[in-house]
Amino acid sequence: MKGSLFSNRIYRPRGDLMWLSPETFLVLILATAALLPLVPFLILYLLCCWIVLAYIENFTSSISPVILLLLLFPLGVLFALNNEGYDISKDVWYLSKIVILFSAGFTLASRIRNINSFFEMYVAVSVIVSILYLVRFFFLSGQAGSESGLDIAYEVGYMNLTTVFALPLLIRQSKYFIFIRGWIMKCIVASVMLATMIFSYSRTYMLCAMLAFISTLGMFNNSRRRLLWVLIFAALIAGGTSYLYTLRNIGDIAVSDQKFETKILNSIDELIFTSSDDERTAQQKWRGFEVYSAWREFQNSSFLEQIFGRGFGATVDLQKYVQLTEDMVYRFLPTLHNGFFYVLVKYGAVGLLLYALFLLGVLRGSNGWKGAPRGNLLSDMRIGLGLIMVLTSIDITGLFNKVALDGICIFLGAMYGYCWAQGRRDQLGETM
Repeated sequence: MKGSLFSNRIYRPRGDLMWLSPETFLVLILATAALLPLVPFLILYLLCCWIVLAYIENFTSSISPVILLLLLFPLGVLFALNNEGYDISKDVWYLSKIVILFSAGFTLASRIRNINSFFEMYVAVSVIVSILYLVRFFFLSGQAGSESGLDIAYEVGYMNLTTVFALPLLIRQSKYFIFIRGWIMKCIVASVMLATMIFSYSRTYMLCAMLAFISTLGMFNNSRRRLLWVLIFAALIAGGTSYLYTLRNIGDIAVSDQKFETKILNSIDELIFTSSDDERTAQQKWRGFEVYSAWREFQNSSFLEQIFGRGFGATVDLQKYVQLTEDMVYRFLPTLHNGFFYVLVKYGAVGLLLYALFLLGVLRGSNGWKGAPRGNLLSDMRIGLGLIMVLTSIDITGLFNKVALDGICIFLGAMYGYCWAQGRRDQLGETM
C-alpha cells in the first residue's frame, strides 16, 4: 500500500544524524541562510559540506535534479585560462555552492519523518528572523531624521528571500501545527511577516513573497487557474507599467533620490535595454546597460565562445569607466544583475539552454521530481520556487547570486529530497 506524502513513516537510508533530528538540522541551515550576511557564509557552507560528506552514499541521487547545472562545469573550464584567477575562483564558487546547498537540503529532507513538523519550525524561525530584521530596522540602524526607509534597509541589510514561504505555509498548513495554533498566535505571525515585507524596501522580496503566496495556496495547480493568473499578472504588469510612466510624465522625479517610491518608479527604466554613452543614463538604466554591454561582448566573441562561453572568470567590458556611486567605479564586470546574460557570457548558448531547461524542469517537475501529484502542497511550492528563480534571474542573477537565493536553493533541494524518499518508500512497499 502506498503511503501519503504527509505520513510520519518514511524510507530512511542507512545512517542518521547523531545529535539533531533532520527537521531541526534543515531548519538550522535555513536559518543560517536567512541571516546572511550577518552570519558568515563559511558557517553555512561548512554545515552543508558536512551533511553531504556524512551521507555521501546518496550523493548521486541528490545531484541528479541539478545535473544540467553540473554540465556547466566543463563549459566553464574550456576557456577559463584566458581569464583572471580571482574571477575564475568566484565563478567556480557560485556554481559549486548551488550543488552543495541543493544536495544538503535534499539529503536532510530525505530523512524527515514529519514534513509538517519541519514546516512549523520553518515558520517559527522565519518569524524570529523577521523580528530581528524589524528590530534592526527601527532601533539599531542609527537612522537620521532625513534618512529614507530605503537607506535604512540598505544600512541594516536587505531581508533574505529564505522566509518568503512562511506566511502562505501558515495559512495552508497551520491546522497540522502543534504550537502555532489559535487566532491570536496566527495573527501575530501574519502581522510580523507582513510588516517585514512592507519594511523590506525590496522590490524583489515583495514580488517573490507574492509568488510564494499565490503558488503555495494552489493557484497554479490546474490549467484554468494558471491561465487566469497569467492573464491577471499580465494585466497588472501592463496597468502598472502605464501607471508608472504616467507618474513619471506628471512629476519631476530625481533619479539620484534614494527614496523607495522613486526606486519603484524607475523600475521599468532600469531594465530597459540601453546603449547610451551618457553616464547619467547608464546609471539610471544600470541593469539595462549591463545587458547591452553583455550582448555586445557576446557578439564580439568568437564562434566557439558564443557556443560554449568564455569560461569561468569571463568579464563584461563596459568600454568606459562608469561611476555608479561615490565609491563604486566600474569598467570590467565579473558578474551581472541579469542571470540569463551572466550564463550566456560565461557558458555560451549551450549553457543558457541548460540553465533554461533546468528552470523549466523545476516548473514542470520533469527533472527527477517524484512522489508528489499535481495539486499537492509540495508541487505547488516547487512551482513557486521555480517562478522565484526565474524572476530573480532577471534582476539579481538568480541562483548565481552571492547570498540572496541560498535559502531558496536549500529549500528546493529539500522539496526534491522529501519526494524522492517518498518514492523510494512506495517502491519498497510495492515489493514487500
